[in-house]
Amino acid sequence: MSEPVTPIVTPELPVKPPKPKRWRGILLVLVIFVSGMVLGSGLTVIVAVHRIRDRMHHPEKLPQEIAGRLERRLSLSPDQTTQVRAILTARQQHLMAIRQRVQPEVVGELDQAYSEIAAVLNENQRPRWETMYHELKAEWVPRLSNEPQPGSTDRQ
Repeated sequence: MSEPVTPIVTPELPVKPPKPKRWRGILLVLVIFVSGMVLGSGLTVIVAVHRIRDRMHHPEKLPQEIAGRLERRLSLSPDQTTQVRAILTARQQHLMAIRQRVQPEVVGELDQAYSEIAAVLNENQRPRWETMYHELKAEWVPRLSNEPQPGSTDRQ
């Protein structure tokens, strides 16, 4: 006689959620990496431009900065640092004298380019060009020590 057949019941296995696609993780890492590169590059450019402008407009700071850098890198003694600073200050004064002789010619060339470009522009473009030119010139062309401050009302 045969025994009754009992159905075999298998326990249900828990359903695992589908694995996230591997490419999403890789894409996320890539986006973060590229974002960091862009942000780092942008900040580097901002800092570099700021430092360049500062040195252009305040060249009198350079001998002190350079002497300090040489003191650290070359382990200069205090006496050597003083001598190097004096040398750099004297050279800086000579460079400033050269710049005062040459800068009017440089500014004349820039002004000539400004005028020639302005002649090509229409009357709607010309005021914007004038503003752009004067802003760029104020930002990038260092003032000579005998020039009045922009916006100054001093008249001699």
